[in-house]
Amino acid sequence: MKTITKLKKYLSSWSLARFLRLAIGIAVVVQGILVGDKLFITIGALFSLMPLLNAGCGAGGSCNTGSSFGRPESPENFGHNPDAHE
Repeated sequence: MKTITKLKKYLSSWSLARFLRLAIGIAVVVQGILVGDKLFITIGALFSLMPLLNAGCGAGGSCNTGSSFGRPESPENFGHNPDAHE
């Protein structure tokens, strides 16, 4: 019974995207087995392992797209740097 409780606690923090990545990884593994392609099996295993370990962005969330420096870009000032001297 404790195992089920631990599993529910583990899965409660999962998002839809994480479930989708796991499903796609499993589908790639199955396709690799059916075709007999070791590369597909390896790639599918890696894609299945990523959501299980909650890894995906790289070391420490290095692909975070947080706020940029300065003011946010808008259509009016896109590509224009008011601090640059012409």
